[in-house]
This record gives sequence, C-alpha cells and structure tokens, in this order.
Amino acid sequence: MKTYILILSFLLCTNTVWNYTLADQGILAENLTGIRYSMLYKSYAVLTNFPENEELTPSNRRLQVFDSETGDLKWSTEVVPGFKQNLFVADDGMHIIWLYNGRRRNFYGTGVLSQQSREEIENMIVVQFYRQKKFLKSYTVKELGLTAEDVQIYWLRFSTFRYDGPDVKLFQHIRANLNHRNPLVLDEVMRLIGMNGNVWYFDITSGQILEKKPEIFMDYPVPSIAPRRDFFGPYEKNERE
Repeated sequence: MKTYILILSFLLCTNTVWNYTLADQGILAENLTGIRYSMLYKSYAVLTNFPENEELTPSNRRLQVFDSETGDLKWSTEVVPGFKQNLFVADDGMHIIWLYNGRRRNFYGTGVLSQQSREEIENMIVVQFYRQKKFLKSYTVKELGLTAEDVQIYWLRFSTFRYDGPDVKLFQHIRANLNHRNPLVLDEVMRLIGMNGNVWYFDITSGQILEKKPEIFMDYPVPSIAPRRDFFGPYEKNERE
C-alpha cells in the first residue's frame, strides 16, 4: 500500500512540475495540441507543440489542416509562427490568418508614453496572412493606420483588436453567433474590429485591405461593446460602472 502511495505522489509531483514549466511559457501541458475550426466548420486546423528539454520553441510545432466532412488531410507544415490562440483558418482550408493580440509588454509603467515605448507598440506585427505555407502579407500597428494610443494597454498586455466572441456550440445557431466573431472570415473576406472601433476588411487571398465594405458583410453589422479602461489613453467610463 505504501509503495502505491509513493508512486502516485511521485506522478502527481512530476505532472505539477511539468505543468508549471510549460505554464511559464504561457501554455499548459494539456494544451499542447489544439484544434481551431473555420467559421462554418468546413475545415479545421490541428496545432501540435513538441516540447524539447521542457522548452517550447517555434521550431517544435506542427500545423495540419483537415477537411471537416471527409477528415482528409489537406496540407501540413512545421513552420508555425504562433500558438493556437493566434490561429484562424478560412473555410477553404487553404488560407490562414495569424492574429497577435494581447502580446506581452516589454516595459512597465503607465501614464505618458515614451518615444521608445511608442515605437515598440506601433512597430508590432499584429496580423499575418498565409496561403498554406506561403506568406502573403503582414501589418504592423502603424501600417493599419493606428497610433500607440489606439492600442489598449491592460495590465501587462497590448490589445490591438477586440477579443473573439464565444464559439457557443458546434453546428448550433452558427449564423446567429457569427457576427460576434473577431475576426470574422466569410468566403475570401475577413472583417477585423479594433479596440478603438476601427473596422478593416481584408482580401484573405492577398492580405490586401479593401476600401469598401464587401457585399457579403452587408447583413453583419459591427457589434458594439462597452469600452474598457485604457491606461495610456483617455479614460472612458464603462456603462456598467
């Protein structure tokens, strides 16, 4: 009996250490493999992280994209620039968007932005477009026409875009919930909503910004949300306060 207790205690301690080691890198052991579905569940991506010496690096990841109906593998790559939370896949399964929202800050303090901090924020790459393994285009905060004041600073993270809405239940009320997704990808077009209320539409086959609201989005009005406190910008009172 004592032997079993000792073995169980050892396994629990080992699992705890392993979880904390990976948690320090922003991911838990049970999340080493993640699935991301396209907006209408026509395709899904599986992103697998392979720890090496208890470290997670971009060179130890694999991305596989499957057809949801047949389960067939469409393509795969081991060049993966982000984690599951950064990944959005189009329904065609061929186009991938990497969204870098909520990046960790490399400096501390609130109040007036220093020139160094401003440049760091405005030169951050926040969105990338790929066709399978082929890189198409990327945008920094500045290239989206934003300034540092347009980026919400909350505790130790930057947030350039509103966070994705809940993906409630598979195959249930999909159309009703689509408008709360951010980004929202329909066919070959993506809508992206910024923290400051800006809205961009992109052609995902090229990554180019579209000048006009596409016809496919006419039935999807931009949802409104209550503003949150921005430590570097003017304070806007939340309606719930």
